[in-house]
Amino acid sequence: MRQSAVILLSKGKDSSRIENWRPISLLNVDRKILAKIIFWRLSSVAGNLLSRHQHCSVQGRSTFSAVLAVREALERCRAAGWGKFLLALDQAKAFDRVNHEYLWLLLGKYGLEGGFIDWLKTLYRGAESFMLVNGWIGRPFEVGSGVRQGCPLSPLLYAFVIDPFIRRLESGPLCGVPLGIPGEPPLRVVAYADDVSVFISGTQEAQRRWSR
Repeated sequence: MRQSAVILLSKGKDSSRIENWRPISLLNVDRKILAKIIFWRLSSVAGNLLSRHQHCSVQGRSTFSAVLAVREALERCRAAGWGKFLLALDQAKAFDRVNHEYLWLLLGKYGLEGGFIDWLKTLYRGAESFMLVNGWIGRPFEVGSGVRQGCPLSPLLYAFVIDPFIRRLESGPLCGVPLGIPGEPPLRVVAYADDVSVFISGTQEAQRRWSR
């Protein structure tokens, strides 16, 4: 259950550049069943734990709700003549760079019990992968970081990883886009896993450094 085969899928760009290939993990069926069970349990509480502007792997939200939120903000700007900008952030190799110890500590801070986190650890402690290219099997290597692309649980785990950043954008000094709803703060950010859209009023907001 801790071993996976890694294949490469082209992103449809220049195939001579390594960043244009996506590593996908082919996982044991038993592991995927366990991961799916954990996913459904975590997903049932994710809506109460994650930012309401995170639309990935949260019940009642989807990529369509993320697109609609962005479209609504853009239509408000167009109708009111507001000179806003949409800053699109895409984390490079996001899933591959997740620090496991940070992930366990973060989930604990969100109130998840140690027993539940231990089940997650069983999927990653001692994990190994090997390359599978045109039938050639490479030597196994230890997986020391990252959440596996190809695992049904990975997008939700990454949504937790990036949540502190999303909340920092929500509470920061950005002006955002007022939606005209009484008591509703301006829309500053919309996220779908590592794809983050930020509404800014100009280059000064984009370049601003915020104190912690």
